[in-house]
Amino acid sequence: MSYSFGGHSLERSSVNKIMRFVISPFHGVGPIILGTSAANIKKLFGTELYYEDWMGGNLENFLFYQGLLIGFYTEDVDNLTDISIVSSVIIKPTHELILWNENISNFSKYQITNLLKRQKMDFKEINENFIECKQIKIRFGFNSDMFLEQLEITQ
Repeated sequence: MSYSFGGHSLERSSVNKIMRFVISPFHGVGPIILGTSAANIKKLFGTELYYEDWMGGNLENFLFYQGLLIGFYTEDVDNLTDISIVSSVIIKPTHELILWNENISNFSKYQITNLLKRQKMDFKEINENFIECKQIKIRFGFNSDMFLEQLEITQ
């Protein structure tokens, strides 16, 4: 069965496969639109969650799938509900990640910083393993070899 949402479509079972995600600063990651409801995310990806060690603990306000952690906010409520809204997305480059028409999935820290410079983005190095671009609310995390390990986009 396939679903369409926000101009994007995907197969429900495809969440546990490598997928192509186009990163749209201020908007979201692929079909995951910042500000959309948990109910809509469940329609897209299903309700079966997939935990991975990198996700850590205390995931009460998250939906999690293979290589993908979606954070939610609900005013005056401590737990995730269907009306909770997407406030952050953390995604691993096990999926194909496209930013400004470039596949950044296998980019090094050097390549990411050059891409940000070409796009005239202001960014700062938080520490050796993280670069943050507050202009577009994206944080890039790198492994010990300085290759992209995760990307986080926030509202």
